[in-house]
Amino acid sequence: MVEVPSGVVTLVFSDIQGSTVLWEHLGADFKALLDQHNSLFRAAIDEFGGYEVKTEGDAFMVAFTKPEAAVSMGLAMQERLHQAVWPDSLDDPPLFALAGRSEDGLFCGLRVRIGVHTGNPDCHPDPLTGRMDYFGRMVNRAARVGGVGHGGQLVVSQACWDAIGGSFDGASIEDLGEHALRGLEGHERLRQLLPKSLAGRRFPRLRTPSLKKTNLPAHLDSFFGREPELQELETRLQSGQRLITVLGAGGTGKTRLAQRFGAQQLANFPGGVWFCDLVEARSRSGILLAMGRALDLSLTERDPEVQLENLIISRGKILVLLDNFEQVVDHGAATLGRWLAAAPAAVFIVTSRSLLRIAGEQVFYLDPLPSAEAMHLFYDRGRAVQPNFTRSADNEPIVSEIVERLDCISLAIELAAARVRMMPPEQIRSRLSERFKLLKGRRRDQSARQATLRGAIDWSWELLQPLKRSALAQLSVFRGGCTLEAAEAVVDLDAFADDPCVMDVVEALVDHSLLRRVEPLAGYGRYRMLESVRQYAAERLADGAAATAVRHGAYFASFGALDVVRALETHGGVARGKALALDLENLVAGVAGNLGAGDRESAALCALAASLIFLLKGPISDGITLLNEVSAEGLEKGIRARLLHRTCDLLQFAGRQAEALTHGEKALAIYAELGDQSGQASGLQSLGKLHAQKGQYVAATDYYERAIALYRGAGDRQGEGLALGNLGILHHHQGRTSEALTHYEAGLSVCEEVGNYRRQGGLLGNLGTLHQQQGRMTEAMAHHQRALAIYREVGDQAGEGIAHGNVGDLLFVLDDRAGAEKHLRQAIEFGDDVYSGSAAAFRGSLALILADRGELLEARELLLKAGSRLRGVYAFEFAKLLCKSARVEQLGGDPIAAAAALAEAEGIAAALEVSADSELRLMLGEARAAVAP
Repeated sequence: MVEVPSGVVTLVFSDIQGSTVLWEHLGADFKALLDQHNSLFRAAIDEFGGYEVKTEGDAFMVAFTKPEAAVSMGLAMQERLHQAVWPDSLDDPPLFALAGRSEDGLFCGLRVRIGVHTGNPDCHPDPLTGRMDYFGRMVNRAARVGGVGHGGQLVVSQACWDAIGGSFDGASIEDLGEHALRGLEGHERLRQLLPKSLAGRRFPRLRTPSLKKTNLPAHLDSFFGREPELQELETRLQSGQRLITVLGAGGTGKTRLAQRFGAQQLANFPGGVWFCDLVEARSRSGILLAMGRALDLSLTERDPEVQLENLIISRGKILVLLDNFEQVVDHGAATLGRWLAAAPAAVFIVTSRSLLRIAGEQVFYLDPLPSAEAMHLFYDRGRAVQPNFTRSADNEPIVSEIVERLDCISLAIELAAARVRMMPPEQIRSRLSERFKLLKGRRRDQSARQATLRGAIDWSWELLQPLKRSALAQLSVFRGGCTLEAAEAVVDLDAFADDPCVMDVVEALVDHSLLRRVEPLAGYGRYRMLESVRQYAAERLADGAAATAVRHGAYFASFGALDVVRALETHGGVARGKALALDLENLVAGVAGNLGAGDRESAALCALAASLIFLLKGPISDGITLLNEVSAEGLEKGIRARLLHRTCDLLQFAGRQAEALTHGEKALAIYAELGDQSGQASGLQSLGKLHAQKGQYVAATDYYERAIALYRGAGDRQGEGLALGNLGILHHHQGRTSEALTHYEAGLSVCEEVGNYRRQGGLLGNLGTLHQQQGRMTEAMAHHQRALAIYREVGDQAGEGIAHGNVGDLLFVLDDRAGAEKHLRQAIEFGDDVYSGSAAAFRGSLALILADRGELLEARELLLKAGSRLRGVYAFEFAKLLCKSARVEQLGGDPIAAAAALAEAEGIAAALEVSADSELRLMLGEARAAVAP
């Protein structure tokens, strides 16, 4: 016979969660389940030595002399209820929050909440039953402890915890903190105990009164930046938007932004700001359970959707942050859409990698961090793991490259910065080619998706259907993005049924935040993939990589077709040229892909298209290297001639005239063999430039005149305009200003006719120089500034450098030394990457300015560098440089060196046979006057 506990006792209160709803739903069938529950309880009471005080419906009140026995019984009951065999009727969807098997398998059957409290109650026999009953404040507190939990939970009071010695072997223990118990004074510290087999169970906050207005976590690491985004979100809320989806790729910081914004908005939402993490949700019921936990609501009614809806309405003006919605977007309308319609004062901010596509949704695209903020984040997180890690002039360029190569993605930067503890930034940079191995987290509070960069992308990949996975993998072949037209040409979805449309799949991948549509040029859309996503998708391409590369290479080879290239220098060519420049990475990849497939002609066409960009923007050496990767030998003759010819042009820009001449002569011979008049004329022009640069003006004139005749014979007005301008330059150097003016204006007229906008810039610059030489400074400045504007618009870096230099030279003549220096330094900066010959010429002009203010050391260094570049290569420009050198040496007090430079310049002028009206003769005169004793 069980001893009736008295004195200090431990009381256990229990009841079945949602028993009223279960009775309503199951009817008489619930009686059998209740009997099964009661049998399990009474067997456990007997086993652990408890005293059944009383039973009311599904609720038990049990007393124990030993608190350890009370807790042991509660733990055993949770396991036995979970292991019991329950009928399938409990798995009915309407009961999902009350009973039955949960998605994670941690709940099964009836769910019972159990509370345990220790104290000294009043004891009196019941007058009807004769059994001992308990009364008083201790019993009231025990009942409240029993009622604050949720089905499947065991909660113990502080008094009970102290009575068992502050520990309990074999149980999973969680301190739930202090809570107010309804109707009772003071706070009670409560703890949750679970069998270790059920330690994974998760519950909403206890059913106790809360004075909090938020459940937002307190971040221990710093938040900075994103001020424009935070302001934009506030503006949207003020304008009345109530459902905002913060859309972005994994790792961009959507969650932190939403939480930061929520914390800032607490004062504006009397109903509170509540954060709901949907990371574990996979269904409609999962959303409801997560929302219940976030809002401290136990879903015990028959319709939990109505229960949640009523709670949201009752909170009035409330802000709910729903995180990680991408895997449950199919249930958005039935849950979030319903709450949005029912609660007009509620506002919802959703973070997702996919669009919800429900009524009222407003999309807020979250881009990666700006570069400056990305670097700040790297240093901040680096100092967190290595306190002596500081920002310095030495590591700034390295950190800048790291964050740029990581696409300024917050997660990737934080993971990279964590490696500062193990290695310096330069080693981190060198390992980025293996970024998925490098970027692994170690924090225990991170989810699997945040622990590694691969994990973050895995999540997005798993959400895709096979069709979309295939398309994404194939799109990884593009470098630097692509147009929709390119995607349609390269992505092959024939293996999938129903004839899928590439355009629709691309749109879907944009909705999943795996592609981003951008407009680098007005009205010109492209689709870009973050580099980390691209590398991940490329790994998934596997067996289809070769075939995809072939399609990619064939598509971009079309960019090198002769008619496409020539169209770049006709009406509309500026826009086409800018678009071409955006595909430089694809063209370079096309060279490698076509060579790998054994298609050298397609590789050559890709290289020809890419080389146009290197001619405009540099580096010239990279263009030469790319062209040399495709050997001209064995190619179709027309392509071979074009490859040799383009290599000649780049070599000429690089100052490698001898090699350029060899390539140019070979190209000309093939053009002649093919009977290609325009090709021959173009080849003659290139050879004319080479001879002109060496001061061989007679030969150069012959080449240009022959070129003009061939162009006219072929009806090639585009080529004719170029040749006329080049012949004008030749006349200009020789001092034949009248002929120069005639040819410049004729060339300009033809270029305007055919729409060669870039070449118009060059001819305007030449006219400006001619006007300056003849003293028409206003006209000269207007022409130079117009040329500069054209080159900027076209994106011709070489031309822009020359235009800056021309403006600088003119400002020097006009005695604006500060303005002249600014433009000359820009000319050098632009020219060094593309056309080092022009940069060298303008170094001489800058040297004059520096010498005039006494900075002779830097002036002489400039002259030395310029001379090494021009000597033996550009005869006319080298002679002009010597004139400037003579003036610098005179200012430096070395008349002997000045005289030597002047004599050498005069010798070159004599060899060139330039007239008294030439620019060089005029400069010689100025130099003689400056160095005269």
